[in-house]
Amino acid sequence: MQERFGGRSSFIDPNNLSLSRSIGEFDRPQFMTVNFIYELPWGPGKALARSGVLSHIVGRWQVSGITQLGKGLPLVISGPNNTRLPGVSAAAVRLKDPVLEANARTLDRYFDTSAFQPAPTYSIGNDSRTQPRLRGPGISSVDVALSRSQVIRERINLQFRAELFGVFNNPQFNEPVRNVTATNFGQITGAGGNRQVQLGLRMSF
Repeated sequence: MQERFGGRSSFIDPNNLSLSRSIGEFDRPQFMTVNFIYELPWGPGKALARSGVLSHIVGRWQVSGITQLGKGLPLVISGPNNTRLPGVSAAAVRLKDPVLEANARTLDRYFDTSAFQPAPTYSIGNDSRTQPRLRGPGISSVDVALSRSQVIRERINLQFRAELFGVFNNPQFNEPVRNVTATNFGQITGAGGNRQVQLGLRMSF
């Protein structure tokens, strides 16, 4: 059972796996990765600026990049374990559908937190191990690199690279707080994805 060690959820009762039946904790129904490499059409042997000093300045440039788009992971709602049974944990109690309409969803209220409550003492709750309809924020990132290689000698090549991570500066929000007893339950409190620029030189020989 690989997901026992996934780190995002755990089984309620290892002797009754049907209680934990749900979609995979790392399930992404849609995920797309696009890579591209394009050599710019100017310089020696190209369609534009084929000769002269300018051709050696603007030639040998290449643009490459990677784009990733994907749905978010299913959320795992957690709560206190008061089953008083060794080896048996508890899920939360789900009272209703927690999914909000897109125009009602905010960073301070990503889902309807009133849909969950802690399981009573001596009970295992009724929620699923993962949320089949409630997912965290998706992925949307574009990274681009501009590079140029210059042959210095027969066996020596110098490459310059300018790399831009998160070209469009789209925030990549973290998952909301998922513990039903937390004061900020249902809130998104962090994000990444800030644009970063990296310059580098690589010499190969």
